[in-house]
Amino acid sequence: MKNRGVIALLVVAVLLLGVAALLARCGDQKLSGGVTLPSVKRVEFPRERALRETRMAEVAKRQGQPPPKTTTVTSTDRLSRALSSPLTDGAVVFEVNALRHSPLVDAILKCRRAQRGDEMQGLDFFKEELGIDVTEDIDRVALDKEVLAVSGFFDGLKLPAELGEGAAYGDGGRVYRLQGDDGKPAFVAKVGTDLIMTSTDEGELHAAIDRAEGRAEAKTSFPEGVVGGEMYGVVGPGLLKDLLGLTGQDTMAPLLAMLTTSQVRMAVDDTAALSLDLGTTSPKDGEELAKALGGAVSVARAEAMSAGREDLAGMLEQARAVPRPDGSVAFDIAVPGDDLLKAMGCPPIERAPEKAP
Repeated sequence: MKNRGVIALLVVAVLLLGVAALLARCGDQKLSGGVTLPSVKRVEFPRERALRETRMAEVAKRQGQPPPKTTTVTSTDRLSRALSSPLTDGAVVFEVNALRHSPLVDAILKCRRAQRGDEMQGLDFFKEELGIDVTEDIDRVALDKEVLAVSGFFDGLKLPAELGEGAAYGDGGRVYRLQGDDGKPAFVAKVGTDLIMTSTDEGELHAAIDRAEGRAEAKTSFPEGVVGGEMYGVVGPGLLKDLLGLTGQDTMAPLLAMLTTSQVRMAVDDTAALSLDLGTTSPKDGEELAKALGGAVSVARAEAMSAGREDLAGMLEQARAVPRPDGSVAFDIAVPGDDLLKAMGCPPIERAPEKAP
C-alpha cells in the first residue's frame, strides 16, 4: 500500500505539513510597510470559482435554461459511490486526467523525462506489460481511510500472472490477493472495465464494490461546493493520521489536536491555487491559526520580494486567512507554476508568444 503514501505526500505535505512548518517558524511576524508589489494576474481561487459557478447555475435556473457545465456538480458515479466516509474520516479525489493536461504538470513530466530518463521508463513498462498508459488511461484517483480507487479505461489491462484467477465478487468484480510490502496481505479488485480498487481489508473492499455496483447505499457524498478543481475533498483527523502513520507522540500531535475536519480544493493550470477550510476545535484556535498563517505568508512575501521573485510576491499578496465564528479558517493561497518548476530544477512553462495588438 505504498501508493497511499505517495498520494499522502501530495495531500499532506502541501496542505498541512506546510502549515505546521509555517506555524513553528513564523509565529506572529508581520510584513513591514513600504513594499511595492508588481502587477500580476488576479488569481481565481477554487473557492471563488465554486461560488461563480453556483451563481451561474442559479441564473440559468431562473431563466428556465439548462445549467451550464461546471466543475462543482457533485458526482454520483461508481468511483464516488465506492468511497466509505467522505463526511467522517474524509476522502480526497484527484482529477488525474485534468492534472496531466494542465500546463504545469505537463512541464513537470517533460522535465522529469529529460532529467531522469531511466526512471521515467517505468511509465513505458506499465503500457507494455500491463496494457495501461498511466498518462492517458487513468481518469481519477480517490482515497479514503479504507480504500484507494482508480477510475479510467482498463479494457486492455493485463494483470500479472502470479495474481492468479482471483475470486469473482458481485456483478462484475474480481478480487485478487497479494502480499503487501510489510508482509501483510493486501487486496486488489477490478470492477468492470472502468474501476480498480485496493485495500488491506477484504471486507472493506467488498463493501466498496457493493456501493459502486449499487447493492449497498452509498454514504453521504461531499458537502456542497467541495467538488471542483483538479483536487478536492474532505480531510478528517482520522484520514490524516492514517496517511501520515502518526502516533500520539509525534511532533505534529499538537496540530492534529487543534484541527478538526477540513475541506480542500486545488486548481492547477500554469498556477497552483489552493482553497482550504481548516476546521479547529474552537473560535480561539481559529483566530490563532489565521493570525499565524497570515504572519507566515507575510514573511514569505517579503522574502520573495528580496529575492526578486515578483510574480510569487504578487500572488502571495492575494493570499488570505480569514477566521470564522465557528472556529474554521478560510485560507487561500497560490504559487506561480514557474516558481515550483524552478524549485525542481526545471525550465519554465513553454508559452506561445503573445500576439501584437
